Amino acid sequence: MKHSTPRFVLALGLSGLLAAGLATPRAAESVPPQIANIRVAQRPATMLVDIWYDLIDPDSPFVMVGFQFSADGGATYSIPANHLSGDAGVVAPGRDRHAV
Repeated sequence: MKHSTPRFVLALGLSGLLAAGLATPRAAESVPPQIANIRVAQRPATMLVDIWYDLIDPDSPFVMVGFQFSADGGATYSIPANHLSGDAGVVAPGRDRHAV
């Protein structure tokens, strides 16, 4: 039986947080959080997917990062992400963040 590689679209959800973990009210001049340099690779012969990204937010010490996955090019995001580890949830901005 041939093992097929899942094809999916990744969407990252972001919101700024205070150090205490509460949502940050954003001033009109603040810059929203950004994700850059996304790299995704499936581990051979597994269903595990490594996701690396740069998280940019000069206004917040922590950002809430969420993941959504789509199997239909982004029309819907119905693939569950039940077991995330690494830099998911509350994440400090920086380079080469990594989630599985």
